Amino acid sequence: MNVLVVWKDSIYEGGATELKKVLYCGLRLGGHNLKVVDSSNVLEAWLRVRNNLNWADVVVCGEFPATATTWPSCSKPIVWITESVPDLFCGLKDAPLLSIHRKVVKGNNRVHIVYPNRYLEMELDRFYGKFNYFLPFGVDWEYFSNGCRTKGKDFTILHVGYVGRLKGQLEALKACEELLGQIENLHLVFVGPKLCVGSGKTYWTRFKEAVQTSYLRSRINILGDVSKSRMKGLYYSSDVLLHSVGPYGGQLTPFEALSTGLPVVTSTRFLSEELVRPFGLVTDNYVEALKTIRDNWPIYHEMALEGKEWIRDNLSWKNYTDKFNRIIEEVVNEDRGF
Repeated sequence: MNVLVVWKDSIYEGGATELKKVLYCGLRLGGHNLKVVDSSNVLEAWLRVRNNLNWADVVVCGEFPATATTWPSCSKPIVWITESVPDLFCGLKDAPLLSIHRKVVKGNNRVHIVYPNRYLEMELDRFYGKFNYFLPFGVDWEYFSNGCRTKGKDFTILHVGYVGRLKGQLEALKACEELLGQIENLHLVFVGPKLCVGSGKTYWTRFKEAVQTSYLRSRINILGDVSKSRMKGLYYSSDVLLHSVGPYGGQLTPFEALSTGLPVVTSTRFLSEELVRPFGLVTDNYVEALKTIRDNWPIYHEMALEGKEWIRDNLSWKNYTDKFNRIIEEVVNEDRGF
């Protein structure tokens, strides 16, 4: 099968980049021929897509606005992989592309949506009148599960994500400030790059100022972007992951952490919270959650180890790519009338 993949290029080495690499590899291992349009220039991507539509049996689109590159017509089935509904977060500058995106997706039986969490079913149904394939993202379980936990003298709280308002660094900082004097040797580690678009610059300034004026400043490390190997080491050297995120993004982090046996606290706004709930704490009361884990760390470590085994059986990248290959084969056969 000939598969044309369209993806917006990203300057960040995050979950989207990991998904792309794994998906490309999985499609090739599935025996498919692959052409990739990976560009941040929408017009350039649109021209390349038009030039390859006759070759393709199916078009796989990553996050918005990749779907817009199939406009005004596409005679091949389209599979849209999304972890969010762009209608909920796009600004005025995105309005033209969003309008095209809606024309492509809404009421088009050739468009099939692959989404990673149940919350999106309601939103996809509300905006497009459809939701097709529930498929949670996978993680590199084999890599993260193989390690040795180290325990230092500090109680280390780890926060992971680009520095932006949807990642909740300020909420994490506030919660840890309230714990000063209640948890001895508290240490807070922030991992993630500065977000250079949208409100990222403003949030970065607020975040840096908050850290510099915090009573905790001597106990805070801001590491910026780190390599995958260092990220793995941080999971193993920390005591808890505090995932104080908003409703978009951050899909991989809690499951990477659980794959190392690290206890996890995640926000109720985290869209895959139902998958975390059996193995960690899902709450917006971060202060109480962190105290609870500190006081009962062996219990929550054991819960995380149960999550580790569940992820092995359900959320590995092999599991994801095997199911995705079956999805594209199904939609192509359906389109051909088989």
